[in-house]
Amino acid sequence: MLVITSCRKDEGRSDNVTVTPTDLNQTVTTTPIPTSRSEKKEAKNKDPKHIRFAVTNFRNGAPSEDSQKRINEILKEQGVDCTLEFVFNSSFYTNEEYISWVTEEECDIFSLGYWNDPFSCIEQAKKTALPLDDWLNSDAGNALKAAYGEAEWKRMSPEGNTLAVPNWLLSDYYNVALYIAVNERYADYLSSFDGTYASLKEIYDRIGDSNLKIEISTVTNDVIAGLLGYELVYSDSIPYNPKTKRLAEPAKFGAEASALFETVYEDLQSGVLINTFDQGFDEKDEIFAYIFRGARSIPEGYTVYCVSRDLYECNLNTSYAVSLTTERRELALLVLSVCFADPEISAIINWGSERADTEKWIEKTSFRSADRATELSGFYPVLSEEEKKKLDSYAKELEEELSRLYSLSQGEYVLKPSFAPAYDQLEKSSDTFKIGVDALNREIERWLEN
Repeated sequence: MLVITSCRKDEGRSDNVTVTPTDLNQTVTTTPIPTSRSEKKEAKNKDPKHIRFAVTNFRNGAPSEDSQKRINEILKEQGVDCTLEFVFNSSFYTNEEYISWVTEEECDIFSLGYWNDPFSCIEQAKKTALPLDDWLNSDAGNALKAAYGEAEWKRMSPEGNTLAVPNWLLSDYYNVALYIAVNERYADYLSSFDGTYASLKEIYDRIGDSNLKIEISTVTNDVIAGLLGYELVYSDSIPYNPKTKRLAEPAKFGAEASALFETVYEDLQSGVLINTFDQGFDEKDEIFAYIFRGARSIPEGYTVYCVSRDLYECNLNTSYAVSLTTERRELALLVLSVCFADPEISAIINWGSERADTEKWIEKTSFRSADRATELSGFYPVLSEEEKKKLDSYAKELEEELSRLYSLSQGEYVLKPSFAPAYDQLEKSSDTFKIGVDALNREIERWLEN
């Protein structure tokens, strides 16, 4: 009997996962978490050819009955003799509660679920997920391994042990890197471009055409950091300098970010910069450059620069694993392989029955396979609770110091008539974050040395 004790909820940082229960077009029966097990219960699944698969995508729920039927048909076409059943966590359990539910439901394959922080998820995965490396390097696992890029697999591999299969819940994003696509008509001007917004504006001013516009998909802390030449660590929240391999000094970053925000605000006011609020690209001849987060298809005639990489730090939240305790290990591994190597099934499981798009998944695969691993791919720091609290405070300060540029009026975002500089508290608070910043620098240095 496996007994799981639920510990105190981690009070660290959140991965900004917003859970909104939605009405499902199906009835799903779940079992409450037991408070005691004084009697030996009857096994939920005695069939050696029946696989139970737990999903936690709160937006989509379990695949529809028609989708489940189609998935089972594909499995049979692939020569897999089994019946696959999807089990949905409709009570919206997270953290240890969710793992208790997975155990109670006796799931062979399961999403690792939503956690308050990636570190707790990694530690839990080490205890509950079957390592996949031997399988991925076998003939049977080759198709699954080839379906994802090297960087993605490193994200799934704490301490070099692959514990899960990557997932992508948002169909429009292929990573969290920042890109600038520049109109090729101005290629002669681009020899001096270094990827920063300052460099882009200097080229724009040299061209001297007031009809030209720059589009930006969103104006957020992560985009501002990327336009300054920084990348993001600690679950995409804290600025990291890829040249020095250390975190940006909080006071220095605060001053730089505040100045850039003022420039961006002025350009939004003048109309040089257009915020598309991530609604896609406006394909016009007078667009000089697009600034966007997440690799995607862009209009022809543009040269794309990756100006801030997705570092692919280790993060197993919501990824898919085989249970370490399953009695159907070989079959579960085979089902996992077919499901996540097949684009039709992958699109259904990741994006839901209504949003599944096989062609878009195939297109996405080409973007994923092109992403290269970075020096921090697979990295996760070993930190004390005090060190994590200081880093969480720093991340929160960055988020809170982000100036609200817009107000909502009749359902539309309107640029505010005045602007208060952002990040102006960072210089005053930098000593508060020192313990966390020093600790993360220590862990980055240790990682790179090893």
